[in-house]
Amino acid sequence: MLVQQAHSLILVDGDTRRRASISHTLSGHGVHVEPFESVSELSRSWPRSGTILIHDGEGCVADLIAWMAQHGEWYPVIAFADEPVAGRIVRAILDGAVDYTVWPFEPE
Repeated sequence: MLVQQAHSLILVDGDTRRRASISHTLSGHGVHVEPFESVSELSRSWPRSGTILIHDGEGCVADLIAWMAQHGEWYPVIAFADEPVAGRIVRAILDGAVDYTVWPFEPE
């Protein structure tokens, strides 16, 4: 996973509990996490740098990639799900995600 980089991890997840759990887990391992509830919320306060970890909700990855294309703001995108389905993984990668992982995951 790309979270070893010197900049922030931008977390986009509509589930409050999961977002808090991921933030707590990664923060405990020295990763700075900037949590957002949605692509819409993220777009209103776009960070200067980071890697985006986004929950693979219906259309979320495609919406994020479309927003970045429209605004010329490109960050690496990693999609995740609790129980990923092969077709959703393929769709996320085709939409532009650089990786896909399963939550819960190891912080490393």
